[in-house]
Amino acid sequence: VIEAAVEQMELKEDLFHQLEDLTSRETILATNTSALSISHLARNLLVPERVIGIHFFNPVHRMQLVEVIRGEQTDPDVLHRAVKFVQQIGKMPVVVKDSPGFVVNRILMPYLIEAAVLFEQGADIKAIDESMLEFGMPMGPLRLIDEVGVDVARHVCDTLAGPCKLEVPKVLGRMLDKKWLGRKTGKGFYLHKGKRSEPNVDDIKLMRDDQAANRALSQLQSRMVLLMVNEAAR
Repeated sequence: VIEAAVEQMELKEDLFHQLEDLTSRETILATNTSALSISHLARNLLVPERVIGIHFFNPVHRMQLVEVIRGEQTDPDVLHRAVKFVQQIGKMPVVVKDSPGFVVNRILMPYLIEAAVLFEQGADIKAIDESMLEFGMPMGPLRLIDEVGVDVARHVCDTLAGPCKLEVPKVLGRMLDKKWLGRKTGKGFYLHKGKRSEPNVDDIKLMRDDQAANRALSQLQSRMVLLMVNEAAR
């Protein structure tokens, strides 16, 4: 069973207690969490050894990578079965330990945060995203935040802020206050209308200054990419 509820530990704990009653002891209970601790989630279950993380990435139909997260009590056989399952559905599993942000979000969040900071400093939404498309990313960082959900991105930022010494951009809080959650509400950094989207002009009011306005795409790339390099090294 793979659970994919919103990123709230209490809600997931309640769901897993229900799943424990509904399934056999041999059934693997997996969570698609992007940042919550697998070990914490499993700690009060009768069979914590069968709990594991299977974390897909957006957009799921295009992204091959799947993190398989081993909790402190995860049984090695459960880990093996989870890896085989991910391979059987045509994805690429990477086994990671249960640490803040796992691997991908640990490296990705400084990049997304810097994209939001560049926006706050006056950089154009399209320029930020186009700079990273030119670099080779399948999707720009601000569009990615919209696809994931501003609320989810903010939650992951909050989760990693302490352990990874990150500062959460104020613009994400302002967008939450306005209920601009991205594609699911039709408005975020972009306005989403079906398959079409265009920059949200109301976003300009959330900028703090213009120190990053009119920067070359190569400068924007360096600001974002080098933070990922540094985090990967750490």
